[in-house]
Amino acid sequence: MTTQALSTRILGTVESAFSINPLITNSLPIKTNEPSIFIKQNHQFIKVSYNHISYIESDGNYINVVTNTNKKYVIKRSITEIQEKLQMANMFRVHRSYLVNINHIHEFSANEISINKMIIPIGRKYQKDFLDIIKHIYSVID
Repeated sequence: MTTQALSTRILGTVESAFSINPLITNSLPIKTNEPSIFIKQNHQFIKVSYNHISYIESDGNYINVVTNTNKKYVIKRSITEIQEKLQMANMFRVHRSYLVNINHIHEFSANEISINKMIIPIGRKYQKDFLDIIKHIYSVID
């Protein structure tokens, strides 16, 4: 094989290795009607809308994703990992063990939040940021 033929063959192999499947490129970007996440439960992937997530609770090496219908999904992830993965605009960290969907808050005080009859503590570290966010988004009358 000549040097030119070899270099052409190698270049073709490299180009095909880094090319993208045309079926994938033809369908990008894909948009959905509602931002969602698929959660694996019992060998099935269940679609859960971000808007249906009420809060996320850390439980050791697992987290509980709780929806507005009080359905609970258990995932083996840290709360920090899921917070970074979701990147939800309406989901806020209020405690080292809790993320809450601000749209699901029924009432709150300086120390706790009520969502679907669940009382969630607000950590001292998170109180000021939480109150600032609430005041920025909603009208708060003291």
